[in-house]
Amino acid sequence: MRLSDFHTHTKYSFDSEAEPEDVVLSAIEKGLHAIAITDHADVDCEDQGLSCDFSYAGRKELISSLKDKYKDKIKILHGMEIGQPYNRAEFSEELVKSNGFDFVLGSVHNLTSFPDFCFLKFDHIPQEMTYKLLKRYVEENIKLTKIDYVDVIGHISYPLRYIYLAGAEIDISKLYCEYEKLLKEIVKSGKIIEINTSTLRKGLDFTMPSKDLLDIYKSVGGRYVTLGSDAHCPEDVGANLDDGMKLAQSVGLEAISDFSK
Repeated sequence: MRLSDFHTHTKYSFDSEAEPEDVVLSAIEKGLHAIAITDHADVDCEDQGLSCDFSYAGRKELISSLKDKYKDKIKILHGMEIGQPYNRAEFSEELVKSNGFDFVLGSVHNLTSFPDFCFLKFDHIPQEMTYKLLKRYVEENIKLTKIDYVDVIGHISYPLRYIYLAGAEIDISKLYCEYEKLLKEIVKSGKIIEINTSTLRKGLDFTMPSKDLLDIYKSVGGRYVTLGSDAHCPEDVGANLDDGMKLAQSVGLEAISDFSK
């Protein structure tokens, strides 16, 4: 069983200080087959202090040197997690085109003209409003399915991480119809989803998405997933990927260990 981590962050992300080489070395130590370095490019978040303003050329050069240095030990993908690219479509397309990424993870971290879900105080937000925000979140994820360069759609239940960490709860089954529509669009577009395991190491008992949503994905024709730790430090690289693999297998999905366009 070959495990690969397709969602990791380094010092090029606003919320990480990890050196890329340390992330790679951690992946090698844990026996991973491949790793994608997917630093944030939240293209519409400058006003939140989440700028993606760094030297993409310098980052690419560093990752290329690591690819060569460790080519006999692990496959390294020059990746990017691009957030809300539909809000700056031309900028985002040029960003991807000019950098020649091996792998592009598309994500929604915030609703249009709204703060990142990580900043919302769900313990003070009325439950009715939380459901409305979640419905909008699913709808905005559908926009990612229309973007050709997005390979995988990340953590399709991202807000749940912050809802439950805040001690609030919601009944995700009330959004099954919305999620079924999203998952049908993902399958139709030829894209796949990730099983994000970061919630497990944060003390929650579900992945993003959870088994019930993966069952829906399978029922509408989904076949494949990637696994991602969403690590922001070397220690978390590969964390709980084995749990993600077992979950995928229990649903009848294949967790891919290699990626090539």
